[in-house]
Amino acid sequence: MNIEIVQLKTKNAMKNFLKLPWKIYKGNPNWVPPLLCELKKTLDPRKNPFWEHTWRKIFLALRGDEPIGRITAIIDDNHNNL
Repeated sequence: MNIEIVQLKTKNAMKNFLKLPWKIYKGNPNWVPPLLCELKKTLDPRKNPFWEHTWRKIFLALRGDEPIGRITAIIDDNHNNL
């Protein structure tokens, strides 16, 4: 089955993005999950000042309807203007 890369546009898609590591690392005794509330704050442009000078697109890799990977593409204007 093919893999499709889709940009996140809904709250449900963001939920899938955030929770994907729990699926990938399920059963791995060495994985320490992040606090979900902190992860949400990190990615929220209203709560994290980092996003004031950056551009981002968030993507999920899907095999059918199943999320299998994730990536955030970021351009940091402050870094690029050094």
